[in-house]
Amino acid sequence: MKTIVTILVVATIMTVATLYGSNLNEYRIFAHHWTSYYVENDDGKLIISLQELTILLNLVYFSFARSASTLRTQSITLHAATTAWQLYQNVVQTRRNPSKKIPYAIDSKEALNAMQESIILQQEHQKIGTSYANMLEAICKQGLINNDALNVGIAALRAQARMVLVTSLQTLEDYVKELIDACQQYKNDSLFAKEEPPDLNNEEVTRGIIDVLTNWLPSIAYYSFVYADRLSITASEESWRLLNEVQNMHNKLWETLETLRAQFYLVLYQTLFAIAQKHELVPMHAYIMFDTDGLIIDNTYQPLPNPTQLTIHAWQ
Repeated sequence: MKTIVTILVVATIMTVATLYGSNLNEYRIFAHHWTSYYVENDDGKLIISLQELTILLNLVYFSFARSASTLRTQSITLHAATTAWQLYQNVVQTRRNPSKKIPYAIDSKEALNAMQESIILQQEHQKIGTSYANMLEAICKQGLINNDALNVGIAALRAQARMVLVTSLQTLEDYVKELIDACQQYKNDSLFAKEEPPDLNNEEVTRGIIDVLTNWLPSIAYYSFVYADRLSITASEESWRLLNEVQNMHNKLWETLETLRAQFYLVLYQTLFAIAQKHELVPMHAYIMFDTDGLIIDNTYQPLPNPTQLTIHAWQ
């Protein structure tokens, strides 16, 4: 199972790298054509208002931020979950003999930092996701932009982003099928094939019912408990190994989608931000318009980040 999943992970990473490299130039071409048609004409004049440009920047920024947040959060939280499981196994596997050497060496400072970071990232992930949903609600359903041509352009933009995902999904279809087959095969295997039952034969336990009750049954109870405990540890180890490997593989599939989606929107954001700078929209009027409560209506404006400050979490 581990070998199969490892092959799938490597294949997925290679697929991401191939799609990333081949599509980056296509994203730039699309961004140029799209902004030339809906934002700024070939003479360098804005086709839309500065307010509409600010809304577009928010649309593209939050679309990027949603994917970028998912990429980083899923990686860090899975690492934290692995650390927490190892900490638990250090207790489980030494319960019968606490003086036994623990199976996993854990740096307490690193473990605490990993858990704290994963909690912060999960909260930030939810915050970005909620703000993104509020942004889409305001733009796509509540008619925040009163410009039919631009609304058509936004629909075309989002359709292109979905096409990016469809293309990558088609590329990964074979790998997904192999993953499902591998999981099904593992499900049919025994978790306990490596465990041999203990030898409970005892020639001395032959002296009658009293000896059986006082010697044999306690022995069976003890060794049955030890055996059951070993089976439980084995099941826990192998189940977690399977779960961890499958989650890693699942993360790679999501990384394929979200990396390409994030890059698509980042290229578009770079293009729009450059236009905003040219028309002196930055920094005074290019601000974040949405948060977890919806459209920000007070005067606490936070400037939109410069594209140079934005990064995409690299796959491992």
